[in-house]
Amino acid sequence: EVGVATHLAPELQRANLREVDRTPEHDNFALAVVIFQLLFLGRHPFSGNYLGEKDKTLEDCILEYRFAYGTNAKSKNVQQPPGTLFLNEVSPTITELFERAFDEENERPEPREWVESLVDLSNNLAQCGINPGHRFFNELLSCPWCRIESQTGLMLFPFTFSEEQNDGDRAFNIFTVEKLIDNLGNQRNLPVKLEKPISLIEPDPLPEIVESAKAHKSEQFLYIGGYFLALIFLNAIFGIVLGTFFGFVIMLILIGHFKTLNNNHQESLKQNLYEAEQKWNELEKEWTLSASPHNVFFDTKAIKEKVNDYKTFQLSTSKKLKKLEKNHRHKEFTDYLSSFHIANNEIDGVPSEEREKLADKKIWTAAEVEEKRLLYYHKVDNDLTQKLLNWRKGLESNFVYKPNSESFKEDKNKFLEENRIERRNIEKEIERSIEKLRADSVKVEHNQKLVIPQSEDLAKEISQCKSNLNVVGDSSFAMTSLILITFIVPFFASVITLSNQTQRYDYSINSSDSSSGSSFPSSSDSKINVPTKDAYPYSDEKLTEDAMNGLAVPNEDITDEDIENISFSSRRDWSNNLIRQAIWLLKDSKNNLKKAEAKVMLAKRIEPKNIKAFEEFGKTLYEKHLYEKSLEFFTKLETTEISSVIQLYMGMNYLELQNYKAAREMLLELVRNDASTKAYYKLGMAYKGLRDYEAAEKSFEYAIQMDSLNNVDAHYELGYIYFKLKDKESFNKQYAKLLDLDEEKASELLENSYKLPPKLPKGEGEVKVDGGSGSGNGMGDFKVSESSSGKPNADAEIRR
Repeated sequence: EVGVATHLAPELQRANLREVDRTPEHDNFALAVVIFQLLFLGRHPFSGNYLGEKDKTLEDCILEYRFAYGTNAKSKNVQQPPGTLFLNEVSPTITELFERAFDEENERPEPREWVESLVDLSNNLAQCGINPGHRFFNELLSCPWCRIESQTGLMLFPFTFSEEQNDGDRAFNIFTVEKLIDNLGNQRNLPVKLEKPISLIEPDPLPEIVESAKAHKSEQFLYIGGYFLALIFLNAIFGIVLGTFFGFVIMLILIGHFKTLNNNHQESLKQNLYEAEQKWNELEKEWTLSASPHNVFFDTKAIKEKVNDYKTFQLSTSKKLKKLEKNHRHKEFTDYLSSFHIANNEIDGVPSEEREKLADKKIWTAAEVEEKRLLYYHKVDNDLTQKLLNWRKGLESNFVYKPNSESFKEDKNKFLEENRIERRNIEKEIERSIEKLRADSVKVEHNQKLVIPQSEDLAKEISQCKSNLNVVGDSSFAMTSLILITFIVPFFASVITLSNQTQRYDYSINSSDSSSGSSFPSSSDSKINVPTKDAYPYSDEKLTEDAMNGLAVPNEDITDEDIENISFSSRRDWSNNLIRQAIWLLKDSKNNLKKAEAKVMLAKRIEPKNIKAFEEFGKTLYEKHLYEKSLEFFTKLETTEISSVIQLYMGMNYLELQNYKAAREMLLELVRNDASTKAYYKLGMAYKGLRDYEAAEKSFEYAIQMDSLNNVDAHYELGYIYFKLKDKESFNKQYAKLLDLDEEKASELLENSYKLPPKLPKGEGEVKVDGGSGSGNGMGDFKVSESSSGKPNADAEIRR
């Protein structure tokens, strides 16, 4: 007539039990609940977290078949509590029985089915490698009880690595204990410091921050444009000196204004970032105090020292036991020999009077018959000594040792009992230490899992604050622009004024190849030296393989839609990192060319306007002597403008491939727009290859004008060109200049131009060059005046 509501079947809930006939089907439900509680540490199968608006009682959940651990739990709007065993962590057979028992559409399992399944589970249990007290279904990949302990911070089961024997002793396997200690000490990676989670993709700044930053930058551009026009006006009205002074005053006022605006704009964002960083510092302190991984480390070390003491004790015990057995054997052997009296035994060749003399010397039994004792102590003659020793030897051969004698058993048991008490005390101490270590380890892991979610949220907040602050930026660009305008406008005004007062001289030279129709730049062009843009930031970078592999780059299968949703700074960083990896692969081995090209193609997809990075890759191809590949790469770059660096290296690639005409056209275009020493030098080499020596002469002259002291190669090539043009006077000047700059290069010029024979020994007088007058090069005979050292003087005269 009564029943326990928590174990009543759903159809009996809220029913009048006096009017209901109970059936075995009803009891099968109660039996399933009891078995579930046994396997799930007392948890009730219907005690879960109800996700609806109003709370449900346990009886309501039973009535409505809301099995919290079942596959239908989600559809029933309920979920199992945290820190509990999952239904699939028992055997598959028992999992199926629980689903049947608590589902409204299936027939409940009978007791015999439970018996068979529970016996099968009992026969298929595995022991946990971390806690020997944990047993679980052997087909699981990891111990579920360790997971629950780390989630809850509670110890579910005690350690049971020693078991009681029939004689009351315990089986204590020290090797099992050592393995257990290693597992406990290393089972978790416990960092000393809380690490910030690193996100590959920086969050986009908030929309309101972006709009505010745009408005701020627009205001700056208006001020900069107005200042530019105002400075031009001031220079035109008041002159360069006075106009620049007024402009400088206005510049200082604007810089102060920009700083004030920027500080006001960034103040709240910096405060948000500061507060987030302070929260992180507090979280780090909480991590250090709650986790205490140092304690786990030192506890593990202390236990290992105790285990070593235990091993030493066991080894000492073994040695003592062997010594006890050896002493007992010696005692039995001595007692055996002592039972044979010399006076009472006939000894071959030893008369009775001699035996009486031996008794007087206290040699009564075979135990006293020893060679040293007879010969040296009692001075018995050799013949008698040998007869006595032979007698003893015959007795020894008949000795039989009895290791299981009562006296030895008694001594051994006494020793083992004393040893067992001491050994058990050490074992108990190790057990208590391991129990403490396990509890500390579980506590540490639990505390960490509480802190880590907070750290992830806080790291996202810090990243968002930094992203907001980055989009705002600072006023450095605006202030730099003002400073540049302040100096550039007067400079160009001075250049224009000076150019109107000086006569221009045209150095135009027509190319020897009339079909090309190209002309050499004028002298005014040669003075144009437009500063190249900032170099690629990783030009001289030396990466290790680990650092190269650790660079943040996107997956190769990233879609164009994903790329559009990424911020410009992130795309630029990805593109740079891909180029860095490509350059590393190329420098590592030419066999990595295909991999490097794949990296570059992905970089072009991510950020097609990252010209500086692509320039660096093309330059690396050139440096690795892959001239065709470098040229092909630069040619296929899909960009609206070809930079001066690209033009230069394309020309250099053409030179290396001996396509001098194409090199000339490319380098001519370059020096018209962005003249430099190197550009003129390479252009001269192109003309040299085409044997247009007059144009080559002007190219090398311009290169030397731009950098005379550091341009030894240009001096050398210009000297060689003068040799080809048969301009003896100019050749002598270049030779003398090279002697001042680089004597070896000067000697090389002579050798390569006039094909000098080996030098004669010192004092041999004049050296004739190239076979005498009028031979070979058409330059006639030459004499080189030499110093006392044998080297040409700096002012050496080379005479026809």
